Amino acid sequence: MKTIKPSYYCDFKCIADKCKHSCCIGWEIDIDEDSLEFYKSVGGKFGEKIKENVDFECETPHFILKENERCPFLLENGLCDMYINLGEDKLCEICTLHPRFRNFLTDRVEIGLGLCCEEAVRIILNNKEKSFLTIDKDENENLTDDEKDILLLRSEIINILQNRNENILDRFYNACSLF
Repeated sequence: MKTIKPSYYCDFKCIADKCKHSCCIGWEIDIDEDSLEFYKSVGGKFGEKIKENVDFECETPHFILKENERCPFLLENGLCDMYINLGEDKLCEICTLHPRFRNFLTDRVEIGLGLCCEEAVRIILNNKEKSFLTIDKDENENLTDDEKDILLLRSEIINILQNRNENILDRFYNACSLF
């Protein structure tokens, strides 16, 4: 299976307390099974805080959001109490991965950074390289015809949008005309 990522992918690092629009506010934060088991085992005062702020009973365990839909572990200074007390390696999967994403095709995985994060957007917009790197190359990639069509369309859209010889409105119009 082929894995493709943008050249800037590894440049992302959460800016935590410098973030103006924290992903720790306004989003339900689900907890994966491995993290949940670990959180259940944490003792002491911090273990009590975890048990008071996790909904263990519902189908998908998650942190119980506080006032203004804040994660209960988001401190007033914008830092994560979970990160401070347990370490980065003990964050649940969603907190570790966000805003990274994966798109799975038949014989390919494309990874990237989502535009819902201000630091990811800053990295994407300031990147001059605009290239994709292939890891785990599989020369015999088998994609469906629909996947090939979508990838070709995406490539055409990117080429139109990157044409700096045209003004931005014309580029958007030309990209939309492909549909």
